[in-house]
Amino acid sequence: MKKLFLLSLILSSPIFAEDFTINKSCTSTSGLSIYDISINTEVNSTGEIRYRFMEQDTFYRTTVITREGNVLMGIAEFLESRTGDTKGSSWVFRYDIEKQILKDNENIEASCK
Repeated sequence: MKKLFLLSLILSSPIFAEDFTINKSCTSTSGLSIYDISINTEVNSTGEIRYRFMEQDTFYRTTVITREGNVLMGIAEFLESRTGDTKGSSWVFRYDIEKQILKDNENIEASCK
């Protein structure tokens, strides 16, 4: 009976991979947007995204808000810019760990390597 209880407890518990940091370079389908990401998979963890588009080179601090299976969702907030910007808009990111795809506000999709 004890073994059956332990087996049912194990099978009913959600199984997640160990937390780790994702370091990837992602390019949009158009090739115009490049994202260098360093995101930890743990909820409430912080990281960073460097976003480059044409003459723009901006850094964002990220916070993972939720994790659903292999998908991380969070917010990217302006941190600093190498091109003179002093502020920027926050945006929502979604990163699929399995497919290695980053989405920027559900508009831009970038493949990561």
